[in-house]
Amino acid sequence: CNHFFDIFLFCLLCVRNSETPSFRCTPPSMDPIKLKQSPLWEHLSDVLAVLLQEKPNQPLDLFELLSHHLQSGKLVPDAPVANAAPDDGKRKRVLKIAQEQDTDWAQRFILQLVPPKKEPKLNEDGEPEEEEPAEPEDKGNMADVMAEAQLFEWCGVGLLEPELYRVMVSMKMLLDTKPLASLRFWGKIFGLKKDYLICEGEIDPERVPEEEAAEPEEEPDEKPKSIYDQLNTYKVKPKPVIKPEARGTGSNKFVYFVASSDDLTSWTELPDVKPEWILAARLIKKYFTGDLEAPVRAHPPFPGLERELLRAQIARITAGTVLVPRLVFTSSDGGDEDEEDEDGVKKPKKTTIPAYEEIPEIAPNVAPDAEDDEGVAKVAVWFRGYLDDALLQAENWVHLMPPLLHSQGRASLFKPEEEEEETNEEGEPVEKPPPPPPEQIHLRLSAISLDEAEGARRRLQGGAKPSPLWTMRKGFALPSSDTRLYLCRSQLWPGACTVARCVDAIPGATYANLYVGFGVKGDVTKQTFAPRLPPAPMTEFPAPSEGVLQVNATPDDELLFAPRPEPTAEENPENPEGEEEEEEEDADV
Repeated sequence: CNHFFDIFLFCLLCVRNSETPSFRCTPPSMDPIKLKQSPLWEHLSDVLAVLLQEKPNQPLDLFELLSHHLQSGKLVPDAPVANAAPDDGKRKRVLKIAQEQDTDWAQRFILQLVPPKKEPKLNEDGEPEEEEPAEPEDKGNMADVMAEAQLFEWCGVGLLEPELYRVMVSMKMLLDTKPLASLRFWGKIFGLKKDYLICEGEIDPERVPEEEAAEPEEEPDEKPKSIYDQLNTYKVKPKPVIKPEARGTGSNKFVYFVASSDDLTSWTELPDVKPEWILAARLIKKYFTGDLEAPVRAHPPFPGLERELLRAQIARITAGTVLVPRLVFTSSDGGDEDEEDEDGVKKPKKTTIPAYEEIPEIAPNVAPDAEDDEGVAKVAVWFRGYLDDALLQAENWVHLMPPLLHSQGRASLFKPEEEEEETNEEGEPVEKPPPPPPEQIHLRLSAISLDEAEGARRRLQGGAKPSPLWTMRKGFALPSSDTRLYLCRSQLWPGACTVARCVDAIPGATYANLYVGFGVKGDVTKQTFAPRLPPAPMTEFPAPSEGVLQVNATPDDELLFAPRPEPTAEENPENPEGEEEEEEEDADV
């Protein structure tokens, strides 16, 4: 306390001497009444009273912090700002813009979370009418965005927590306004100006209002425009149009909503994907701008705006990168069952089959009884929680979504309507060429190890060294922990990853999928992308070796084809007065 008293006395002397023209530290005569009435006396008295009451171990070190706390109410003083670098105002402008963005988002969020109340209806007496409380609607299920983000964070991937929290709040408001059965955060696609944040939902058919079927309009009879159209019966047959899949099936099983990075409170529903969009998107490599209405300038030309290109890329990424651990789901096509021949010998499993006309359904796996040794043996890896780092092997990860066909851009095979039989001039039917064989695809819930084998074969044919399409690694975990994390990343679509959380002796695993990237395919073959060349020009004339050149006619040749002259009267004695008869006939006419 002696040290504190010295500090106290020194401060009082400084205050007293600061009022005089010359600053001195010699103790002059002091008025005790004025000293006790000064603010410094009161403040130091409060500081000493707290120190004497609390009796900390190191009171001298806490004197400055305690003095600051009693003055400002903060335990920690503000950090000093370094003045080493010249202050050009750029940092302040950036902070001001960030604060304005946060304020705008908070205002829009409050308006959507607590919308302004409508004015009540008044009755004849001018009093507000009592409204019946509305029945609560059944809302869909939303995935736990923050819990999934924590799994990805433990593996070193994902987005920042403040951004994900805003996405989660906005997704809850989206679930209140749309008839969705489920909703999850799909990922983020970077743009040149703005970024896209995307949600994936499944429509609830019970909550969708039924639309009245429109009566088919009668097509008017087309009249021929010219005599040529009337006489010309030969017309080139147009190629059959591949129809898009219905909503809720195949590539349109889910509906997608997109919001820009500068406004997470407004979501835009993307249209259902069409096969021509997917086929055209495979031929180009285009970065997004962040504007859904921006044109797509590329070669070959893309049939749509950036909105359609974004939807096509989402369909391609979803079909190729959404994974689950093996045996979490079972397929109705029996791909996991072993077939036996007549002698009871197991046949090798099929790796490829013709394309599906109807996509088989999948269902969650059901755990067998622990005493059923035969049933447990079929699903031993899944039943024991993927022990011995089974998820570090590619054969224990499978595709959840069906693949998109290379020929049609659909998940299911489209068969055009049968055409009428054509007949020749004699009335006999014309033989049609045989239809092409159906495209071969992998089974539903096929392992990603099949992708590795097929990709290595294609890269070897192109002369490139084989590189893995998928990489697996294990997340951090304590040796004594019974929980394990595994991450599977796609090298074909950089930014797509799947995380799985396993617990010892508990069947199955908790999994989540996420994509954070530019929305373009990776360069696995180590070859530079080049756009497709334009088609070769058509030949206007046949080659000289194939055609016969025409020789110019001579005067003698022309005489051979010249018309004969008419005979004169001398050459025709039978009618010497022929000319007079002709003149009389002309006169009669």
